[in-house]
Amino acid sequence: MSSTQMGLARRGPSPDKLIRPMPPPPEKLPAQELPPAQEKLPPRVRPLPHESPPPQL
Repeated sequence: MSSTQMGLARRGPSPDKLIRPMPPPPEKLPAQELPPAQEKLPPRVRPLPHESPPPQL
């Protein structure tokens, strides 16, 4: 495994090397909390207290 890591480092600034040390992408965290939350409680069918219901609909 160390041989593959050395090869990548030798190549130069790889996108994987920069993303590896960095925290997980912001799309993975919010994506898991946003999609499920909107699908479970649609603001159109069930307007939340903090969300104002549509005036026309």
